[in-house]
Amino acid sequence: MSEQPAAKKRIRLTKVHIIALAVIAMLSALWYVLLGDLKLLLVSTILFCLWGFSKKSGRNVILLILATAMTLWLGLGIAPLSVSSQTLWKYPFQRAYIGLYQNIAEPDWFPDFAGDVKGGYEFDYMASMLQGTGHYSVYFETDGETVKRYVQDFSKQAKYSFTFAEYAASKRTSDAPAGTKQEQKNSIGDISMYVGSRYDGCSSADVQVYVLETNFDFNHPHTSAVMIDKNNNTVFLSRLG
Repeated sequence: MSEQPAAKKRIRLTKVHIIALAVIAMLSALWYVLLGDLKLLLVSTILFCLWGFSKKSGRNVILLILATAMTLWLGLGIAPLSVSSQTLWKYPFQRAYIGLYQNIAEPDWFPDFAGDVKGGYEFDYMASMLQGTGHYSVYFETDGETVKRYVQDFSKQAKYSFTFAEYAASKRTSDAPAGTKQEQKNSIGDISMYVGSRYDGCSSADVQVYVLETNFDFNHPHTSAVMIDKNNNTVFLSRLG
């Protein structure tokens, strides 16, 4: 008589498994709501599979510990690639989360802008990875009085001040426009800035740019800038690199 193939063992979910899955789902949902990051869901699912359905005896335990350490390091030890949000109350949580990593964090020169947001708001962050230059930015709508205060504060701090129209012209001619605060021979057209999607390709004379610092480096740029549109009462705080 021919031998019958061995029956495959079915994976059975115990009460412990179900409770663990419920906890993972709740924590992952909270993590995603606050941070917009699915990293915890991926990490916790892998760990659940490793420890929930693996044999825990002898050599297997050592392999499980190594796999757990690797999962935690790859999943939680590396900075999030990107975080974005249009909800202001989430910002403190996202700022704290990003600040845990040795990458781009909220710049020291950022004002306490929460009370200045009077309309639309957008936070946009991307980590610097390998040759990719990251950024950290906040855009918001406010009122005329707040715009005047921001202009007064940042015009004093700025090393370079120009409009997007002057910036576009300088990029074409490589000559700094008259009236620009120029302390180096570099043209303002050589400044690399993160302008976000709202100002990509912008050449408006109504948007004033205040560059607080820059290294004029195209490959490894480091630029802090504030862009203010007095006509529309908007402020864009930007850090590149």
